[in-house]
Amino acid sequence: MSKRYESLQTVIPHENDYNSNYARTTKLAQRLDDLNAWAKRGYEVRHTHVFQHDGTEIYVDDLVRDLDAPL
Repeated sequence: MSKRYESLQTVIPHENDYNSNYARTTKLAQRLDDLNAWAKRGYEVRHTHVFQHDGTEIYVDDLVRDLDAPL
């Protein structure tokens, strides 16, 4: 059984108002779209790490795909 591992990093600001162009909402939607795109290629989220840093959250998603499984 062969597996392939990938990692996806998304930086999301805490600000979510008109002045920031609703950056938090936009980035969260982008993260969801990215995860769905990886899922369509057969990847599953193994683990998500969340780090807080200077007004942002950093999401690191570890992905895995079984290379022997059909798509």
